[in-house]
Amino acid sequence: MQNKFHVLPYKIILNSIVPLTISKFHKKYVPKSLFSRERREVILLKDENDACTLHIHNLKARNMELLQKAQELMKSCEKLEKTERYNQKTIQIVCESFWEREEFVQRLKRRNSERKRLIERFVEEVGIIIARFGGSSNPVDDMHATIVSWTTTDAQEDKNHDSKKQDLLGQLEKLGSEQQFRLAQQQNDHLSVALYMIVISFTCNRTIVYY
Repeated sequence: MQNKFHVLPYKIILNSIVPLTISKFHKKYVPKSLFSRERREVILLKDENDACTLHIHNLKARNMELLQKAQELMKSCEKLEKTERYNQKTIQIVCESFWEREEFVQRLKRRNSERKRLIERFVEEVGIIIARFGGSSNPVDDMHATIVSWTTTDAQEDKNHDSKKQDLLGQLEKLGSEQQFRLAQQQNDHLSVALYMIVISFTCNRTIVYY
């Protein structure tokens, strides 16, 4: 037990002295060129580490730019899809307006033919009444009833047309902005007038109106 007590401090002292001795030996006998080479290697490693850190920072910045561009492209795609739906709706409204004008022209043709037959019948009946110095007033009543029916039908058709037009314009306004809506409405009005003039000119050249 006594020997162990003396050996233990000796080992502790030896372990504390030997590293100091080796360190002093290393500084005294190792050439300075070895230290400078190690320092250069450390500096090179530090420079490489700094370069890698800078490269990573640049990659992160580039990644953020790409993400921002991707978001901008997604917004542009949404705007293009909205504009496409808006254009399709505008084309639909113009086509429906054209066909409604065409139906209106066809209805005018039928009314002209009906008016001609009604006037011919009225003149015939009036001639019979005058010849007989009497008779019934049925032709006058029939003509009055027909005119009232025409007026009622025209008013109802105009009301239905205005209601349908307002519904379509409301749908169009939901798809586009207010500025685009006004622009499309102006273009639609101009195109409708142009189509109406073309139809009227075609009708005047191809139909006969009776008075």
